[in-house]
Amino acid sequence: MIEVKNATVLASLLEWSYHHKLIMLVLWVLKRHLKIYITEGHRKALHDGDLHATNPTRGMDLRSWIFKFPRKVKQDIDDNWIYDPERPEKSCCVYHRVRLAWHFHLQVCGRTVYKPGWRKWRDL
Repeated sequence: MIEVKNATVLASLLEWSYHHKLIMLVLWVLKRHLKIYITEGHRKALHDGDLHATNPTRGMDLRSWIFKFPRKVKQDIDDNWIYDPERPEKSCCVYHRVRLAWHFHLQVCGRTVYKPGWRKWRDL
C-alpha cells in the first residue's frame, strides 16, 4: 500500500524527476515491507546539500511509525543498501526526529548499490 501525506507532496512526486536509484530503493522498501507513507519528496532546499532539492531528486521522507518496529526496517535497509562504498559512514536510511515526528529519510547518490546485486533486485 502506498499513501501520500497530502496534495503538495503528491504534486512534488508528479512534477519532479527522481534519481533511478531512489526509485529502486523506495520500491524495494514497499515490496519488502508492504507499505509506505511518503511525507516529503522534492522541495526547496532547507540547507546546503539538501537532497530533496536536487535534480533529479535524491531524497525522500517516509513515515516511520506505520511500522511496528521501525528500527528493524532501518536496519534492513542498511543491511541491503550501501549509500556510497567510498563513504561507509553514510547510510541510505537516516532514522531521525524532526520537531516532534520520527521518520525515515531515504537518500542515494550515483554510487549507491544494492548489496545482493541489481539483477537480483528485480527478482525480489
